[in-house]
Amino acid sequence: MIDIPGMADAFFVIVEVPATLPLPALDQNALLTMAVNCTVNKFIGLDEKIVIGNIFVDNHDEITQVMTDRNISNLDNFITTQLSNWAKLHHVYLKRITEDRFIVMMHYNSLTKMEEEKFSIIDQIRERTSKQNFPLTLSIGIAYGSDDLSELSKLAQSNLDLALGRGGDQVVVNVFGKQLEYY
Repeated sequence: MIDIPGMADAFFVIVEVPATLPLPALDQNALLTMAVNCTVNKFIGLDEKIVIGNIFVDNHDEITQVMTDRNISNLDNFITTQLSNWAKLHHVYLKRITEDRFIVMMHYNSLTKMEEEKFSIIDQIRERTSKQNFPLTLSIGIAYGSDDLSELSKLAQSNLDLALGRGGDQVVVNVFGKQLEYY
């Protein structure tokens, strides 16, 4: 078996075969065997892995205790709109669970785009709510790498707990059974 980095996680491999194949001389009973060098162009499947995450609005309760109902409603609407726009941009399923908790589900390719952007949504929410004199921060726990959604859900919650334990206002990403990444 050939060990190609990343291939263990791929479902399919797209291979480019040379334009011309050598054809050896054959007699009627000969077995055709030949060595062919192929180029692996890309892996398909890893991008489709399921990713689960939990989002927590860190200081929602503290900020909203001193606000009027109307201002609380405006703030909650603002947060939901910002997260919804971000989710739509990255093709993410976003569901509000409570006033300060959301769950997200996406494919791995969406996560890689967020990682490239260093989860800019965290900075956007912090900066925009600070301008309104109600500085809110987000903590996010994300997990992928298992086909068991229950395991992924538990790992995502564990990653969120870790982000909160480290002071919040950050993202913790964990591939099932591998090292943590912090943003």
